Amino acid sequence: MSAVWFRSRSDRRRSWRAWVGLGLLVGLIGGAVLAAAAGARRTDSAYRRFSEATKAADAFVFSSAADPTFAHISADQLTQLPEVASVAELSFYGIERRGPDSADLSLEAGPDERFGGTVQRHQLLSGRQPRPDAVDEALVSFTLASLHNVKVGGTVTLSLTAAGEDNPPPV
Repeated sequence: MSAVWFRSRSDRRRSWRAWVGLGLLVGLIGGAVLAAAAGARRTDSAYRRFSEATKAADAFVFSSAADPTFAHISADQLTQLPEVASVAELSFYGIERRGPDSADLSLEAGPDERFGGTVQRHQLLSGRQPRPDAVDEALVSFTLASLHNVKVGGTVTLSLTAAGEDNPPPV
């Protein structure tokens, strides 16, 4: 019996580093699996959490009284539908940016304050929400800010163009 114990102690003294290495490897792989599972769980619910936080619109309805290709549906008609929880009106304006890196932009303006508040809340990365009564304040998207190097408090010169107008006044 003493020969068996002697041989066992000898083997343990010789291979303890391998056992410690194997334990560390199993621990590292187990930690990576747990981190991946936690990340997958968060990713699975990310869009739902983002949608709830921003009160994202489920649908956009385009309506134009001037364009006969669009059906004219008023906000009151949409509100009366049982599937509709809230409605916010929004107008799009085409804007031409003058300067060395001219690019076409679009300006969104709502006749009421529901867009950006009740529906489609904005996630601000810096700055604050523009005051609705201030004509010299605007909310700029992250993409537009990085594309045109616009910072908080910066100035963007825009020109509002009407159809057929060659020299629009700057806005």
